[in-house]
Amino acid sequence: MIRSFVLNSGELLLSIFFILLATMILIGGVSTMFTTSFFAGLGVIIGGGAYLIVMFYVIYLFVDMRHSLKELVKQQQIEE
Repeated sequence: MIRSFVLNSGELLLSIFFILLATMILIGGVSTMFTTSFFAGLGVIIGGGAYLIVMFYVIYLFVDMRHSLKELVKQQQIEE
């Protein structure tokens, strides 16, 4: 039940997690700017943002591959 929910609403969950993590990176970067140094906070924002984008790009690629394979299997079943 939970597996089917996660697989069916995967893109929505990923989008929500992306927004939450981006907000946390921004808050962490701004707080680092005020506590440690401006450039350290800027590094947190730029580095964290780049990491977030790359990781979620890879995750979306896996979701897209799963969706494409699922459609391919459906097409092969219809043809047979």
